[in-house]
Amino acid sequence: MAQRRRLRLNGIYRQLGDEHGATPIADSTGTVFEDRRAWDDDRLHPSPLGHERLAAAAADALGVDVEPGYLAAPPGAAPARTVRTEAEWWWRYATPWIGRRLRGQSSGDGRTAKRPSLVAVDSLG
Repeated sequence: MAQRRRLRLNGIYRQLGDEHGATPIADSTGTVFEDRRAWDDDRLHPSPLGHERLAAAAADALGVDVEPGYLAAPPGAAPARTVRTEAEWWWRYATPWIGRRLRGQSSGDGRTAKRPSLVAVDSLG
């Protein structure tokens, strides 16, 4: 199921790129982005490895020289998903998300912005 969603998302990126003249930075098929180690425990955000490889893909798309093979998965097998890891994921991430949606809440409710006022970038120091 995750693979089907990922392939659909890649298709959306290609379509948007074609429509707007943008170049997607990396197609995830056959890359590190199919490896669990590239994703944080929440399965939504990149892990440090994923951020590193995504930054390399962006640099490559901009014509910056990068280490060859940056899209390859690291050596060794990714940790297997087990009944325990799936249950932990549901308990820590999925269930709270579903609960917030049912209550009409966001995970950002009650938080204040790091920089609540608009300021010029050069004055951030």
